[in-house]
Amino acid sequence: MLFVLEPVDEKLPQAVAEERLLIGCKCVICNKTTEPFHVYPDDFEDWQNGKLAQVAFPYLAPNQREILISEICPSCFPSDV
Repeated sequence: MLFVLEPVDEKLPQAVAEERLLIGCKCVICNKTTEPFHVYPDDFEDWQNGKLAQVAFPYLAPNQREILISEICPSCFPSDV
């Protein structure tokens, strides 16, 4: 289950933090919540409308994009895929 958390990051200036969404995911296998990460709202909307994750979020690590796509955390994702 994907969820959008409050876009607050104390390390960022407030204006920058407000421009990004903090995304979290509950793993569908182990039910643990993944470490949240930031994405830009326009990129998230593009992805929701069908843009490939690697195109919509080139700044995310591959395992972060996989969390968005499959809703499976890195420890539960098969290493042979």
